[in-house]
Amino acid sequence: MRGPVRRGIAIAVAAIATAAIYLTLVREDDGGGEAESITGAADVPERELVNGRPTGGAMPLVWAHAEYVKLVRSLLDGRVFDTPPQPAERYAQDAQPAAVVLWSPYNKTRIVPVGRVLRVQTPARALVHWSADDWRTVTDTPSRDAGLGIWATDLDTTALAPGSNVRFTLYWPDEDRWQGEDYEARVVTAPAPSPPEHAPAAPSG
Repeated sequence: MRGPVRRGIAIAVAAIATAAIYLTLVREDDGGGEAESITGAADVPERELVNGRPTGGAMPLVWAHAEYVKLVRSLLDGRVFDTPPQPAERYAQDAQPAAVVLWSPYNKTRIVPVGRVLRVQTPARALVHWSADDWRTVTDTPSRDAGLGIWATDLDTTALAPGSNVRFTLYWPDEDRWQGEDYEARVVTAPAPSPPEHAPAAPSG
């Protein structure tokens, strides 16, 4: 388990008791300094690794001591004390649901929350041949170059009702070939957004 102090900073927000345990673990060395890393698995005596004890990495480290101080302060405050207010407000306090759901050959999502666009992301130029009524009607939507070797095709699925099935396949124009496989994603009712537990408050002043 690498960087216990850094992980402890995040844990301080979500699990105060667990973060307190980190404070004891990182200081359990003969010199009283913070360990760069501790063993988080079963003991390996032949390598002098003991669960919950330093791995033998360099210590003390200045950054580790600084993170220790930040963690103690965060535990006392009940939140990460140096949280930047702008991202805290945008992503924790006023979080907005994503407008699109990504599908790619490496992440073949099968669920589309109602009201969102299904974005098909491909590694090359493609045409998406798709239907939302079991192939009774079809639409061919070409991809656009999104840069960095990525092509994106937005399927207009925002008006589909929960329970609708979006079926599609891919045509690769540069190779003049069809994918030869159909894919499917089901429109589902999106859960009501809820604020994250222990959302950090923006620091004042």
